[in-house]
Amino acid sequence: MKELLYKFKEKLFQNNNIIIQNTSIKKFVIHNDWIILFSDNKFCSFLLVFDKTKHSILSQALNRFIGKKLSRCFEIAHTYSDEISQILYVSLINLISSYFNQNSELNKRNVNYSIGKTNITDYIDTNSKVLIIGFGGIAKTMAKTGCYLYITDMRPESEFTQKIKDLKLINKNIEFVPYENQLEYIKKCSHFVITGSILTNSGLKTILDNAGQNTFKMMYGPSASLMPELLFDIGINAILTYRINDIMTFENELNNSDLDIERILKNSQEKITYIK
Repeated sequence: MKELLYKFKEKLFQNNNIIIQNTSIKKFVIHNDWIILFSDNKFCSFLLVFDKTKHSILSQALNRFIGKKLSRCFEIAHTYSDEISQILYVSLINLISSYFNQNSELNKRNVNYSIGKTNITDYIDTNSKVLIIGFGGIAKTMAKTGCYLYITDMRPESEFTQKIKDLKLINKNIEFVPYENQLEYIKKCSHFVITGSILTNSGLKTILDNAGQNTFKMMYGPSASLMPELLFDIGINAILTYRINDIMTFENELNNSDLDIERILKNSQEKITYIK
């Protein structure tokens, strides 16, 4: 996975964009499960890292980024273990992508995108076999389609017992799949709904290597806020993610608040969907 992220980085730098070349890291915030990175020219990235045991070493690494150009930050990230460097890579790639994901840049590249409500469920019907990798709020949306819904997560099933029961009130065809058993379901499912957090581990390769050629693969969540073409090029068909619509206000809110990040994000972000 680290090799793939390095290729993503190379593609972002290949056009010799002066703005990207001159961008430096200004500050970062680690709070609860969120890692938020700001540049000196008003770009930012945000992603979820649920493993709090990694937060201390990530904080040390991100401190080394402050005041450095992006190219140097990638060099620093490369010195850490694969687990840590992948998180750092995704954070940097998402930050660069926030420039390329502005409406003006998306329009230049003729990217198919929509802001706000999405019609992503139009691609799913009652005959679809959908595997969600990474339990999230999107499970309820998928359950309402009436599809055969399988849910897997690296966290134990016990964390989702009540949520699964609630989902079965909407759709009885729901099954939780232990993470170690996911390969069997990857081979038989027609649709995949994949958390963007998978970019920080090796799980995506397993899906891409074993899913059927004509399956529909969607990535979702804040960690999936990469320049969409990067994901389209490796076989992702759709991306449901978020972007900050006013980065300066978002940063000021973080500086002047009680760090209720969930509230601040809700007020500052907008949903954006990309379709290949």
